[in-house]
Amino acid sequence: MAKIPDLKPGESYTFYYKVPASIAVDDTIINNADVTTAQNVTDDDTCTVHTYRLESPDIPKTPTYDIQVTTTPDKRVYNDLENIYYTDVVTNTGDTTLTDVVVKEDFTKGGYLDPEVGTLNKNGTVTIDKLEPGESVTLTYKINVQDAPVADDKTVTNKVTATAAEGVSDDDSSIVEIIHYSIKVTKEVDKRNHIMGDNVVFTNVVTNNGDTKLTNIVVTEDLSGTFALTNGAIIMNDHIVIAELNPGESYTYKYVVPANDKNVVDGKITSVVTAVASEDSIAESSDKVSDTDTDYALVNAPEIEVTKTVDGRTYKIGETVVWTDTITNKGDMPLTNVVVTENINGTFEDVEYDTTENSFVIPKLDVGESYTFKFSTVVTNENVTDDMHSTTVKAVAAEGVSDEDTKEVPVNAAAIKVVKTVTKYEYTPDDTIIYTDIITNTGSVILTHVVVTEDLPGQFTMYDPKYTADGNTLIIDKMERGQTIVVKYEVKVSDVDYSEDDPTITCTVTAEAKEGVKDDDSVDVTVIIPEPEPETPPTDNNEVPPTDIDDHTDSVEIKDST
Repeated sequence: MAKIPDLKPGESYTFYYKVPASIAVDDTIINNADVTTAQNVTDDDTCTVHTYRLESPDIPKTPTYDIQVTTTPDKRVYNDLENIYYTDVVTNTGDTTLTDVVVKEDFTKGGYLDPEVGTLNKNGTVTIDKLEPGESVTLTYKINVQDAPVADDKTVTNKVTATAAEGVSDDDSSIVEIIHYSIKVTKEVDKRNHIMGDNVVFTNVVTNNGDTKLTNIVVTEDLSGTFALTNGAIIMNDHIVIAELNPGESYTYKYVVPANDKNVVDGKITSVVTAVASEDSIAESSDKVSDTDTDYALVNAPEIEVTKTVDGRTYKIGETVVWTDTITNKGDMPLTNVVVTENINGTFEDVEYDTTENSFVIPKLDVGESYTFKFSTVVTNENVTDDMHSTTVKAVAAEGVSDEDTKEVPVNAAAIKVVKTVTKYEYTPDDTIIYTDIITNTGSVILTHVVVTEDLPGQFTMYDPKYTADGNTLIIDKMERGQTIVVKYEVKVSDVDYSEDDPTITCTVTAEAKEGVKDDDSVDVTVIIPEPEPETPPTDNNEVPPTDIDDHTDSVEIKDST
């Protein structure tokens, strides 16, 4: 059988078909040729020839050496991944034994499968030691399409030649059609640079770039993520299946990979996609058409660190605590718009940016850069819990990273406040000064054994009888949180030492509790010293005392009052 790839209108194709005369029956050979096209057009023709024998006892018989070889592929259409199996048949068509028949294929690759008859030579040929008249030997030759010369990417032509030592030879050719299964997959990342926590989106395109339809294409991703599909594919566990792709057709989908510790290796997400099609027309199950592509995203790891430090001493209500805060870029990329916030109100120091009572913004922190500042808070009953005063600083960058730190200082929550007042500020030497002392427990604990002491001699008046007073000392056994006690203290001016040059009296009151807190307050008053009266000399009873009044009798009219 011979195959003509195509035949144009009016064109002819001539070939020769040789048969041995020895096959004649009754000295006659009838040969019929049929032709059939792909369009189901057929024709045939028959030829008859006659043979004769030269038989004469006077003429010796001349030996006839003749050989025939045919090659037939196991099918006529192959894909470009398959193996082609040729069946070569070598026949002695003469009447004399042939020896050392060498059978050779034109291909440089491929090879005969272990022949049952003959010897497989190192150069890929087979030698048949002896072939009797009419005897045939069948050989099988295998070659992969990838190793065969494909003409115009469409056909493979094979030629086999059989040559005997007696000088006769024959050849035969066959043509098979090659179809191409081919698939192409591409992967492209949405953007090259990402940060931890991002969703990295890869766009994948699967294309049938062969000349034959592909079906049931399995596409797998090597990283854990999420498929975003359009019509034409379904998700099957950890992969998708594309139903079919015609030649030149593509299917596009997206694959979303989270930038997390699992997927990021050495600062990079590397995503690999593989598309595999297994077609029924592929002869062997191991033959598959596939493709792989890889793309990557660089993943920066922004990181921020916040530290707060403070001295470890114990504070009291009303005192100011100065905290030192440091914000550091610990990642591998710059941080921007870092919002720094304290959890309570206070006062920032050493901050070059605009601040509120508890926050400000750092426009940029380069890799490894730190920003240090101070934050002052006043200890109050409202911001003390379990005798501790604490603050928390938090920094949040626009890149989505944050950190915070909390520190605390112990607080002696006991506190006392004393205020001394008077109703007036000027007194005579004979007056008594009445002071008003206001003592308040301003802390968050109960105060005990509060000793109120005046530094001037006097006595306490108008106080609760349960308190103990002794001269200039008053003892209060207990003061509840927030409690205020008002007492009076009287001091006689005459009991106080002062000078006429500086007639100022300063009185100071001190309140001190057993819990170790105390306070004091002072008030100044002034003593008004009267001018001394002038001395008058003694006079007679009838003598009119002298006067220093100018007697202007010349201008004053004196009237008799009687």
